[in-house]
Amino acid sequence: MKAKVLGIKKVDYTNKAGKHVLGTSLHTVHDGRDMEGQMVESIYISSNTDIADLSKVKIGCMIDIEYNRYGSVENFVVL
Repeated sequence: MKAKVLGIKKVDYTNKAGKHVLGTSLHTVHDGRDMEGQMVESIYISSNTDIADLSKVKIGCMIDIEYNRYGSVENFVVL
């Protein structure tokens, strides 16, 4: 799925279960699935993964996102 990055937010907090959450949320827009128009979506990338180099992601760039069968981001490429 191709999407345009509209915002980048660093995530660093401890959830209610006491687990430390560290990563990055990419706020994106893309053509909607099963709808007319565009859809906005926040995509979480954990810092515990090495799926992509986040330093290449900039506001306004296009990315191609691949999801695994569980709905988590498996990989993405900056276009």
